[in-house]
Amino acid sequence: MSKLWHKEQKLTRTRLRRVDKTFLRLCEAFLVLSAFFFITVWVSHRPSLYITKIEVEGAHAVDAKDVHDTAGEALRAELLGDIQRNNTYLYPSAAVEASIKLLSPRIAYTHISFPDRHTLVASVVEYTPTFLYCRKTLPLDASASSTESVIPRDCYFADEKGYVFSAAPEYIGYPFVAIIASSSVEGMPMVSPLGTTPVDPVAYKHIRTFVDQLSRAGFTTHAITLMDSDDVKLTLDTPWTLLWTTTEKPDLTINNLQILLASMNGDKKAKSGVREIDLRFGNKIFYK
Repeated sequence: MSKLWHKEQKLTRTRLRRVDKTFLRLCEAFLVLSAFFFITVWVSHRPSLYITKIEVEGAHAVDAKDVHDTAGEALRAELLGDIQRNNTYLYPSAAVEASIKLLSPRIAYTHISFPDRHTLVASVVEYTPTFLYCRKTLPLDASASSTESVIPRDCYFADEKGYVFSAAPEYIGYPFVAIIASSSVEGMPMVSPLGTTPVDPVAYKHIRTFVDQLSRAGFTTHAITLMDSDDVKLTLDTPWTLLWTTTEKPDLTINNLQILLASMNGDKKAKSGVREIDLRFGNKIFYK
């Protein structure tokens, strides 16, 4: 009986020592965290560390004031009730970058940096519109010029990779080359193309190359209508349109076009009567 009692006493003392050690560790952790908290509060309230200047870089289509105000709101934020975030050490850069990006679909990338401890720089990289992607066209009226075959509507800005990032206003004329969706999408649910690449990337690259080479050859492209398969119809600053396929090499196609036009120089009647040139079949060229 005595041995059992001593054994129980020993186990009790062991448990108490463990409880004491655990309590001691908790107290130490509390003191360390409290000291860290009070030091952080004290440091965060030092005017010598305050961010006093906000600069905005790269904002053109985006309102620079909105970017400035978004970055400035975080300077007034507090952490745990009393820790100022108005300094380079505690400023919520990642959260502010995300908030700035939400200001406009024109923003591709944002970055917060601190060239010195009193200056915050909010850098914005905007998408650059290269083409318009349009889903509708209007019929021509009597006022349309002879070089127009389509009037694009319901258009969106697309960058150099074909990424659609923003709705575009309605333009008179062609400030950007318009890529017009295939008529096969008519009647389908009109899901917004924002945030997508609606044109096949390979075809898009070939179209861009062809448009660039047409420009170097002296032709300005106004609109490109997507047709079945790989075929496209190009409206240029000419009385005639072009039929082309993205599987044909652009340089050879333009060479064939120039040969055809050169052969027509002596026949003004034939040249003036052309309304469409079909360049989809290599060296076999058709026109009407």
